[in-house]
Amino acid sequence: MNIIQTDVNGKTYNIVRASAVNQKELLTLVGGLITTASAPTGSEIDAQFLSGALLRVPSDMLLKIENILLNQVVLNNTDQLITIDDFQDRSFDYFLLIAGALKANLQDFFTYLDESNAPRRRQLELIRAQQDAQSVK
Repeated sequence: MNIIQTDVNGKTYNIVRASAVNQKELLTLVGGLITTASAPTGSEIDAQFLSGALLRVPSDMLLKIENILLNQVVLNNTDQLITIDDFQDRSFDYFLLIAGALKANLQDFFTYLDESNAPRRRQLELIRAQQDAQSVK
């Protein structure tokens, strides 16, 4: 059993890594959405970006993602199994947990996507620098 850790607002969660078959399913569920969402701005793929993108996922698809990623989650240094009920009044933290688990499980894809988005990020940075220089004149 391969355990990954993700931090959400000062709490560390231990999550059982998804199987290769489930990782493939995750990639087919969210790969296109994340690619499309990150392309216009060249955004770096981090937990904040992923949690925002997950807010756009239909609820039935999100449930599939949750079932794959959060099958076995415990609070670090405890035996306390974590469920969505532990996030009452902290629903965005729950999305951050999903995003952290997603990033860890599809790290190779997100690294590839970050590298693919790098030229767009540089292009936008140059445009912003030019605009800033013009506004100073």
